[in-house]
Amino acid sequence: MGGFPSWFYLDGKISENVRALLREAFSFAGLPDLEECAPDEELEFSWNLLMPFIKEGEVLVAMESGAEAMRYIGGYAEAFVRRGNEVKSVSVSLHDIYKKAASEFGVDEDAISVAEY
Repeated sequence: MGGFPSWFYLDGKISENVRALLREAFSFAGLPDLEECAPDEELEFSWNLLMPFIKEGEVLVAMESGAEAMRYIGGYAEAFVRRGNEVKSVSVSLHDIYKKAASEFGVDEDAISVAEY
């Protein structure tokens, strides 16, 4: 389904609201229109493309999670805010828990078993 996060899709197709926003963002960034792209074509995407269309001071949060063969579970979230022409972001990953737990509990990070098999 291309290089977009799963929430872009509704019944396997990019939802109309997201499509309209992306059309504006892609046009603004000089990227090809989604209608001109082959269904299996991978497009480079950056959340910064959307930030000119987000109200100043409003926070955009994007989350993604998934699994690979039920062995590796992953999750990632990133938040963005625009103030004038400046865009700031902060991110967190499920894997950040190892460092946080080691620090909080006073143990070596390498001593914590990784949650995978």
